[in-house]
Amino acid sequence: MHLFRSVTLLFSVLAIGLSACSVTTTPVPDATTTLALGSPASELLLLDNGLGPFKFQDSGEAVIEGVTATIGGWDADSSDNDALALPMCEHGQARLVSWGSLVLTFVARDGSEEFTGWSYGFDPLTGDSEDNRHLDLATPEGIMLGSLRDDLIEAYGSTVSITDDTVVDTAVFIVAGDTPNQLAGKLDGAGPSGRVDFLETTPNCD
Repeated sequence: MHLFRSVTLLFSVLAIGLSACSVTTTPVPDATTTLALGSPASELLLLDNGLGPFKFQDSGEAVIEGVTATIGGWDADSSDNDALALPMCEHGQARLVSWGSLVLTFVARDGSEEFTGWSYGFDPLTGDSEDNRHLDLATPEGIMLGSLRDDLIEAYGSTVSITDDTVVDTAVFIVAGDTPNQLAGKLDGAGPSGRVDFLETTPNCD
């Protein structure tokens, strides 16, 4: 299971970037404007093998351009920051590009950069889980930030595995699927009242 490794890795990477203040940023006009139902952001379904129309192993440049055309300019890009500690993936060091709490992972393979993973629910600029760009992204089954534990069970049935940690009052889950990548995430509390506060694909850069 990759969930514990990848969630821990992502949070540590983003926390390092935040504390070091080494992430390149750019102003994003109207970044906090709430997107209406049926807005372009609704095209970016959270998939276990990609993000909306973009699939893993697609060109990194094409994915960044496509997401930017859909929801506006990115907020942070690690590509030109040597001080930022990034995860080492199977094919080399990763690049992270974020739009609020949506973070995409890219890895260079054979001289070109590929889209390899996404996470949603941690903003590397604010250091919290607020969806400040109001993207309201969801999986095809309707799972999104704020979904209840029962929503996960209703959406995925026996394919979802949920593990409670009562010591820190949280829970993690992973959904078994037919692709090498799996949908995974975290709940803000153990037990039936826990709500989804983080989603990702795992592994996110192998």
